[in-house]
Amino acid sequence: MKKTLGIAIISVLTAVAGIIVYLYISPAKTPPYEIAVVRRGSLIRQVSATGIVDSALSVQVGSRASGTVKEIFVDYNSPVKKGEILALIDPEAFYAELSQAEAGLEVANANLARQEASLLYSKALLEKAQAQLRNERLKIKRTETLFDDGFASDSQYDEAIASYETAVAEQKARASGYQAEREAVNAGKAQIAQIEGAVRLAKANLGHTEIRSPMDGIVVSRNVELGQTVAASLQSPTLFVVAQDLSTMEITANVSEADIGEILINQEVTFKVDAYPEHVFGGKVKEIRIEPNIEHKTVSYSVIAVVDNKDFKLRPGMTADVWIKTGYRENVLLIPTIALKQEAGKRQVEVLEGNEAGVRAVQTGIKGAEGYIEVLSGLNEGESVVLSKKR
Repeated sequence: MKKTLGIAIISVLTAVAGIIVYLYISPAKTPPYEIAVVRRGSLIRQVSATGIVDSALSVQVGSRASGTVKEIFVDYNSPVKKGEILALIDPEAFYAELSQAEAGLEVANANLARQEASLLYSKALLEKAQAQLRNERLKIKRTETLFDDGFASDSQYDEAIASYETAVAEQKARASGYQAEREAVNAGKAQIAQIEGAVRLAKANLGHTEIRSPMDGIVVSRNVELGQTVAASLQSPTLFVVAQDLSTMEITANVSEADIGEILINQEVTFKVDAYPEHVFGGKVKEIRIEPNIEHKTVSYSVIAVVDNKDFKLRPGMTADVWIKTGYRENVLLIPTIALKQEAGKRQVEVLEGNEAGVRAVQTGIKGAEGYIEVLSGLNEGESVVLSKKR
């Protein structure tokens, strides 16, 4: 009995195993295609790019004065106000230049005062000579009349002529002296104007020894050390970089020439940085620059996006993977992009009807970043399109 029962159990198990093999191992009678079902959904079209995070406005602060750095008042990450002194170049040589210019101005003013007094004296002598000449001119006329009427002798007439000629010469000499004094005064005034310019320049150079912040912000870079010699004669060196406000940042993204035509002002921008790989930041397109960036025969254009950074997670210099949203469709028919084929300039797909696939022309809209494309006409929701043949 036991032997018979064992044989029966083995037979049953063998039959069950045969059924399993038949159901799961034998080839299914399914169409030999990889398919996808036409469905409705939302689609986002976006352009990808790489970019650099930076402050919305940063200024390189240099020095117009050459000399030794005497004091430094700020460091990295120091908040600063507009006009605040960041560093001081040793001002002693500039004070000396100013003192020398101011002393020269005092001497020039004193010389001008003497020249103006001399001009007044020369003017008085000229006026006196002119008066004397007028008197001699009248005198010679009277003498000529008396001489013609026989009441004046030859010697009296000759004496009147000599006095007149002397007055003429005196008037000319005084006029020449007066003109020379005027020219001296004008030269003195010009010298004073020149020295006043030197004084203003010396004051300006002295003021340049105080390196001041051009705006409210934060020091993001300090490139100077105490005691360092700054040479500003050829090119102004950058001592500090001051960022205006890190609560608002900018991303400069390089967009390829093939995609730049889709970018518009105020389009939405999303991006990630390596420091926060799980966090998606957002912003908007602020500027599209027309200047091309050409590198290794590849052309791109700079797109500037403004980004909110009130949590101060973003820092200048971070690299970012950027996506710019250029289109959006909601509740539209979607198929995988790989199902689409191009034939004689027309777009078409293979549609599965039963176990056979037939070609059908379609019109498409935007292509999404998720590998799907919008179908405008030619397909209905629920139909199956062929992706590829099974191997």
